[in-house]
Amino acid sequence: METETTLTPDDRPPPSITWRSVAIGTAAVAVLCGVAPYNDFVVANTFLVGSYLPLALVLTIFLLVILINAPLQALGRRPLATGELAIILTMLLVGSSIPGQGLLRTLIPSLVAPFYFGVSQSAFWNAFSGLGLPDWLFPVDSVANGRSSDVVQQFYGRTPDDQTMPLRGWLGPVLGWGIFVAGMMISLISLAFLFRTQWGKNERLAFPLAQLQLSLIEAPAKGRWLNDLFRSRLFWIASVSVFAIHSLTALNEYFPRHVTKIPLSYDFTGFLSDEPWAKLPWDIKRATLFFTFVGVTYFIQSRVAFSLWAIYVLMQFITMYVRLRGSEFLPPAKLDQHFSACIVYVAGFLWLARKHLWAIVASFLSRDRSLREGRYALLGTAVGVATMIGWLLFVGVSVAMVLLIVGVILLAHLAVSRIVAETGIPIIRTMPTLQQIFYNFPAASLSGRDVFFAGHASMTSVAANRESLLTYAQHAIRVNEGAEVVPRHAARVACVMVWALIVGVTFAGFASLHSYYSYTGVLAAGEPQFENKHGLETQPDEHLIKPLASWNEKKFPAAPHTPWVHFTIGALATAGLQLLTWRLTWWPFVPVGYIASQTVFMPQIWFSIFVGWLAKTLVLRFGGAALYKTLSSVFIGLIFGEAIASAAWLVVNIVLASMGYDYRPVRFLPS
Repeated sequence: METETTLTPDDRPPPSITWRSVAIGTAAVAVLCGVAPYNDFVVANTFLVGSYLPLALVLTIFLLVILINAPLQALGRRPLATGELAIILTMLLVGSSIPGQGLLRTLIPSLVAPFYFGVSQSAFWNAFSGLGLPDWLFPVDSVANGRSSDVVQQFYGRTPDDQTMPLRGWLGPVLGWGIFVAGMMISLISLAFLFRTQWGKNERLAFPLAQLQLSLIEAPAKGRWLNDLFRSRLFWIASVSVFAIHSLTALNEYFPRHVTKIPLSYDFTGFLSDEPWAKLPWDIKRATLFFTFVGVTYFIQSRVAFSLWAIYVLMQFITMYVRLRGSEFLPPAKLDQHFSACIVYVAGFLWLARKHLWAIVASFLSRDRSLREGRYALLGTAVGVATMIGWLLFVGVSVAMVLLIVGVILLAHLAVSRIVAETGIPIIRTMPTLQQIFYNFPAASLSGRDVFFAGHASMTSVAANRESLLTYAQHAIRVNEGAEVVPRHAARVACVMVWALIVGVTFAGFASLHSYYSYTGVLAAGEPQFENKHGLETQPDEHLIKPLASWNEKKFPAAPHTPWVHFTIGALATAGLQLLTWRLTWWPFVPVGYIASQTVFMPQIWFSIFVGWLAKTLVLRFGGAALYKTLSSVFIGLIFGEAIASAAWLVVNIVLASMGYDYRPVRFLPS
């Protein structure tokens, strides 16, 4: 339980939710969500969001602290207080869940993809058109004639110059699907508040990203223009160095004969081409260094950081061993292990939270004021979940499938939020899908609507955990705690989050549709035809087209492995690692490392995590806590420098693209 402290007027921090903090936050969210679709999918820059340490957030804080607050301090005017900066950061964090993978990258294409693919996929179209789905779910006049609709054809092509974009048809689907999305958002924000005390105070999870974000907005000492971080020479040396390295890379793209880039990767495939090393996965033989992940890893608990890279490497050697025996460790088998691992992982931290959750339930009778926030959070979760369930039942999904859909959505978001809270990995996505479950049942036992809406949920809601609203909201709450805004104004912070989501959906929705209808692909010469091919083709084909076509043929594809065996392996491995972690303080492997090892971004980031872990280990071994604290500004500088470099070249490319000049897309972070 937590108690509220009474402060005297002189002790109270300055107001946080002010007209200027909300106004600046609103403007920042509008710019982020309005620019992100064009930047990400048309210009093909480094994503403005793309992670749990969004590029847009770091850039905004830089502008506010360096270019606005510092001059205000120098002129003796009232700068933005730490609490106000925390509110702006809160709005940016929750707004970051909207324009990309968190929602619209896949949701908007999913509403036209069935008609686009229906032209060439007859088995799918026969099944889809026979579902009897209501027309209000899609932006076409009617489902039956949707394949010939201008709404679809111009979405995958381009609206002619002499015509206006067909946006009117989108209002109905936006409002219709918006009810389900609103229920999901309410439940995710409520869960963030529900676990605030348990994860932050009872279990004392590290929240490394929140620590970094707090260090950026920390108030300067009296008489100073900047806080200790931004006054650190080591911070600026690291930032400028990384900025210079990446700028050389970008300039090399433009002027390859005149500018030499500094290599940030290795490739040992030529040296490791003989047996047994030929069987080793290429992810180990070659890798790229990302400064952001090196910097973040410095602030991760050593055992956790070691588990992240060591278990991943161990899994690659297991794959090599399996190959040497003439077999193959297939990706579907790995994903089944990952699915059950997530279930056990979530069950484990729910078990740890049992007393806290029961106290909240019991407080409905006792009316304990210290648990008032928990009661509202639990009610909000219930309302959000009930809204999702009610909507799915209304559109004709069976009760069993409804419960499975909602359960897997919450599982995916809870798992990734816990992973980020423990590790601080900025880019991570858990990988469960509904197909992993219902493909194990006879196709005749499910309805077509079950299959369609399950696949749709996998594509849009489950996969959204890469940029999960729950994770963003949790880190926003942690930052507000550090700025002494929560718990005093928890309800107001929640309202600010809701407002940011409304602004984000409005601006990102229009910007996304404008980008699809105005451009046929990436503007740079030689780039793929489709912008956002992930959302337009890959994901719809995997989650909507193939499952429904298989259902129409009365037979789901047979698994190339034995699913229940790998579900069991994943569950037992995670349970064993969790028990050993709880029981033995010296045990080096924690379960989060095993879960992360199966995710899509680990092949790209494991080496950077290894470098960050090695640097921290050496610093603590030879310099102790004093040197660790001194050098922390260096590793924050690595993160900051990569973000500023990405932002600078983002602006350059947007300007060149807008003026019609040729440019070179440059991405400094995984996408």
